[in-house]
Amino acid sequence: MSIAARSLFIVLLSTALLATGCGSDGDRASETTLDIGKVIRTAEADKTATTTATIDIEGLGLATPLQVRGEGTTSLTDAEMDLTLDGAPIFERMQVPAEGPVRLIMIGSRVSLDVPEALREQIPDGRRWIGVDLGELAGTGERGLNALMRMDIAGSLAPFEAGASLDEAGEETIGGVETTRWRGKVSVDDYLATLPQEERDEVRASLLSDGTTTDADLAERHPVEVWIDENARVRRTDSTTTLKATKDMPAGKVRFRFDLKDFGEPAAVTAPGDDLVWDATDALTEVSAQQAAPPG
Repeated sequence: MSIAARSLFIVLLSTALLATGCGSDGDRASETTLDIGKVIRTAEADKTATTTATIDIEGLGLATPLQVRGEGTTSLTDAEMDLTLDGAPIFERMQVPAEGPVRLIMIGSRVSLDVPEALREQIPDGRRWIGVDLGELAGTGERGLNALMRMDIAGSLAPFEAGASLDEAGEETIGGVETTRWRGKVSVDDYLATLPQEERDEVRASLLSDGTTTDADLAERHPVEVWIDENARVRRTDSTTTLKATKDMPAGKVRFRFDLKDFGEPAAVTAPGDDLVWDATDALTEVSAQQAAPPG
């Protein structure tokens, strides 16, 4: 894979890898009147929604903040998403001579990118998609990755149903619909607490096995906001994760905002055929290992 294609893929994958969820403050605010169980049941009944995504990235080696916007379909109950992203900000930042949208499909820990025509000739085997297993790349496995990436509504609200609380933060109109805005914070540990004990211990051990993640990292809470209408539908989510510096990457922040509408109407998310996808997992793993290796 060329440097340009590899850089594009790493930038887009970073936006997915750095989404570490949403949740409640450790000080436990006063008990909310919001019926989280009803919100989750509504999401489970709707199954899908049309999504407008806004991803803001600061730091992480970027000279200035980067914003990427996209539209598509998301599952409300599983880590499944099909987004068409505006490629222009990415290409301009990378100084890549390409234009047009970039389609991203995520199903579980598998992410596939349909890159612009100008870059397709650089993909091996003449294929048009680049794919990667994020769980394998991150070294966490799919279950560990799911604990870090709570992209679906039902999963992201699980800590609240388990007893965490949100603070009401006023009324706001989202896409012409009146909603109530709620605020809280959450940690990876809050999500792990919703798993059965055996699975929780296994996933937690997996997350700590990389040698850089600590107990304090898993306990750190990150802010989230959620807007819910009178029909118990989530109309917007907004979460921010602060990332500490590592030997490979400076510190930074990633903010995800998802606006939801047209519930139950979009088709289910489907992956591209294997014959269209070049799997870049091994190549990216090798690049990461080379970057992490000491000089000499």
